[in-house]
Amino acid sequence: MKQIRSCPASSRPGPTTPLYPLLSICLLLLPWAASANIPAAYFACEGADNGAPCQLPGPTYGNCVLDTLCEDPATTEVNECLLCVDGCWGMAPDEFCVQDDGSDGVCRKQDQCTTDPEKSFDQCNWCVDGDIERTDPDSGCNQGGHRAVIPWLLILMAAAFQIRRGRKKA
Repeated sequence: MKQIRSCPASSRPGPTTPLYPLLSICLLLLPWAASANIPAAYFACEGADNGAPCQLPGPTYGNCVLDTLCEDPATTEVNECLLCVDGCWGMAPDEFCVQDDGSDGVCRKQDQCTTDPEKSFDQCNWCVDGDIERTDPDSGCNQGGHRAVIPWLLILMAAAFQIRRGRKKA
């Protein structure tokens, strides 16, 4: 009669077999593979003009900025040199901009930043929290309220006169 031996614990299927570490590695690489499918920045500017607002996948806003040092390949239909990037890259410091999240901001030059010499725009000029300097009403802005009141007052008086004249005839 043969004796039946039981399998040792190390040969039973379970977390110690090579299949589980392999699956774990595959799951760790999955987000990396999915993020590689983000479209190029020039697709967001397809058909747009330089300076036009654009939006990358997700809630990321910017402006279409033309890189004048770039050579657009003739084999593609889209201009690969018109990129959806931080709008301030194509503007001067202290100008109004729209931040990545869609809120208002101001262009500011960043310290400890080096612009790529192969690009025609300033990559160290970023859209950050802040506000542009507004014109103070005392320094020249005028709503012109009194100029609009007089013509409307004359129109209302003429209408009232016509209504009153119509009642006297009836």
